Amino acid sequence: MFQEYAETLLNRCLKKAGALPFTEEAAKAKNMPPITDAKIHEAYRYYTDGNETFAFEIRRLGSDSATDIKVPLGKKAALDPLFHGLSALFLLFGGFLALLSVQTDKKNGLYDKLIGARRPFTVILSMSAPLFLFGLVTWLSLLFTNAGRTPLREAFAILVYLILLLCFYTMLGRLIPSPTVLCGAFPPLVILTLLFTPILADLSPFLPFIRTMRYVFPTYYYLLLV
Repeated sequence: MFQEYAETLLNRCLKKAGALPFTEEAAKAKNMPPITDAKIHEAYRYYTDGNETFAFEIRRLGSDSATDIKVPLGKKAALDPLFHGLSALFLLFGGFLALLSVQTDKKNGLYDKLIGARRPFTVILSMSAPLFLFGLVTWLSLLFTNAGRTPLREAFAILVYLILLLCFYTMLGRLIPSPTVLCGAFPPLVILTLLFTPILADLSPFLPFIRTMRYVFPTYYYLLLV
């Protein structure tokens, strides 16, 4: 149905809008080449049959002949957000492993001899060491896949995300001191993160309450920075 009628509807809507030059007179007035049915057909087939996800058509006006430059964004434009989303999940998992290791060490009495401020400081350092290694691997991966914007921007976004994860998991560790219960809480955390943050898709237009709940998850702030 779509293939049969979409092109006809497109042609009809474009001509009804009246913004494009479909006659020689209108084309001369706007200094553009006339839009013919053949060009509409070509553009329609380009978007429906091509391998590109998006494409921009830039028209340079003001000269004797208009120059059309088609700039396809293609698969890279679709994959870059996916790479950042998977990187966010990878760092979320890294933070969980760091917290789980610290909680296990606490249960085994590793920090019992530390007193005063030394104990929380040592705990934070113990969580930071593996978490920042995860961050370094993520940064290098984004640069290797050419999915990052610039090295400094990616490094800044990852650093902020790591600090947020450190704070988030520190509070979570206080709420859930048991490593066993913590392992059971991680899968729901991943599901809620996928639901409330735009890692794979932004569901807020369909579920408006997501716009409020997503601020609870550190992943959302990382995706804002990238």
